[in-house]
Amino acid sequence: MSVVDPNRYAGPQERAVLLDSIRYDEQVLLAAQRRLDRANTALHNARIARIAAQEVEFAAMMAHQGVAEDVARLHERLRLARAFYHPIRKLSADLLHAIFLVLYGDCQRDLLTAERRDVFTLASVCRRWRTIALEFAAIWRTVTLGLSEDKRLVLEEPFVTACIARAKQAIDVVLVLCDTSQPVRCIDSDYLTCVKYVACTSRRFICWFSDIVYLPLLNLSSLHPSPKLEEIGIEHYGRTPKLWPKISLWLNYISDSRACGN
Repeated sequence: MSVVDPNRYAGPQERAVLLDSIRYDEQVLLAAQRRLDRANTALHNARIARIAAQEVEFAAMMAHQGVAEDVARLHERLRLARAFYHPIRKLSADLLHAIFLVLYGDCQRDLLTAERRDVFTLASVCRRWRTIALEFAAIWRTVTLGLSEDKRLVLEEPFVTACIARAKQAIDVVLVLCDTSQPVRCIDSDYLTCVKYVACTSRRFICWFSDIVYLPLLNLSSLHPSPKLEEIGIEHYGRTPKLWPKISLWLNYISDSRACGN
């Protein structure tokens, strides 16, 4: 084929070479066409098999979903049925209230943890615990508040207000001014505002801090007046605080003011 000039008609010798080349290419084309037909058939069969497999998969998936729903329904029915004769249903509301107070007291002993919301967590468990949490005022009378540099204490006021409303009397407040990971180095005037609000409705006010905390609570009028306040304490962990003499004077002032009826 390389000797054939495409710009003129093939000569006698070139014609024989050209015919041989055409016959060879036709045979190769015929074989390739057969292979293409077989490949098309295989592809068509594969597509049909894939569609059939997808239909089988969908049918199996729907069957699995139906069985899973039946199993979940049976589990829920058994759970509810077993709950009706659970021993805790024999306990009175007063006893459940006492149990929760004991457990809640254990949680409150760790004063350096984050602020507690155990009452709200308990109230969301079930209707029976929700009734216990909402009807018994003693559960709401101890409040632990945490304060970090990125969280102002005034944001806790709605929580304190809810506790006061449920407690139906003065509450006990534990204020954690720092934690071991991120101590509070400075507390602004918002702190004093909230302390005044809390102290006016508190029966006991306990404050935890470390010696690296700067407390501008020498403003003695911040806790005056506080008619319900019966006990106030400043607790410290770590080394001896440098502010302790000033805080002692502050506490003495509060005690003297209460003794005088102020």
